[in-house]
Amino acid sequence: MPNLERLKTLHPREHWPGEAADFTPWVASPEGLELIGEALNLELEKLSSKSEVPVGDFRADVVCVDTGSPDDSLVLIENQLAPTDHNHVGQVLTYAAGLDSVTIIWIATEFRDEHTAVVEWLNRITSERYRFFGLEIALVKIGDSNPAAVFTVVAKPNDWSRGVRRRADTELARSRIDALNEEFWTKLCSHIDDNNVDVEIGGTWHGTWIGSQFGKTNAWLNAVRLQRPSLLRTEVHFRGKFASAYFDALHEQRDEIEAELGFTPSWGRSRCYVTNPKDPRDINDWPAQIEWFSRQLESFNKAFRHRLEAVDPADW
Repeated sequence: MPNLERLKTLHPREHWPGEAADFTPWVASPEGLELIGEALNLELEKLSSKSEVPVGDFRADVVCVDTGSPDDSLVLIENQLAPTDHNHVGQVLTYAAGLDSVTIIWIATEFRDEHTAVVEWLNRITSERYRFFGLEIALVKIGDSNPAAVFTVVAKPNDWSRGVRRRADTELARSRIDALNEEFWTKLCSHIDDNNVDVEIGGTWHGTWIGSQFGKTNAWLNAVRLQRPSLLRTEVHFRGKFASAYFDALHEQRDEIEAELGFTPSWGRSRCYVTNPKDPRDINDWPAQIEWFSRQLESFNKAFRHRLEAVDPADW
């Protein structure tokens, strides 16, 4: 009979030495948001390309939306690579005071009893527009395996179990949003095909975005429609193991790329993008929005594709 391995617990700093430089970017990554969402039954999508967003005199570590809610409700994540402390209590209160409706997730390696009580108290005294969660993070591994992140919910809204069940009542509203998204992406793909726009965009849409990969690179050309805030975004999104290598290689060619684009896009930690403050729910404006996406997608495709395909990530 083979021997059984033992489960080992590691301190998160063994994997993420720095909170701001290492841990926060992972929390904001698709992998991190997916694990947090699974722990809380939320569907999280990062809202801003910035790693921190100002709220009052504080800066939230990560701002995202719950795409599983009909209105893409705002979610703020505050994370610590340490036990909870009083300073972060003040930050959580500031976020709640500065926003009309929000879900706040406070992540730490350990929740002290008094801070668990604070989160529970906030859930008791605030309306349903506010939801507060306390999450403890730990790293575990078996034998010589890679470490895995484990989240434990230590505090949550009192009616969260009922709230999860109430999500079934929102399926009709959500299905309408999905139907409108599908209709828009179908019209965009047809416009690209009918007008011989020089871009390949995937026929499979993913709710608020549609995109295709640049060859075998770890980069995607995406069109994104967000309802909160209302905007359109065309982006090159760098993902996966070599995401930073591709980003650095392209960012080094920033002047040439911007000259070829004819405008100055924004450069974030994992993407290059341009936005348009249009309301995706305005069906009468869809023709103009489709035309805008077509122009931007074609421009990004011409400026980025050949450069990405020439990058050897091993050099970076």
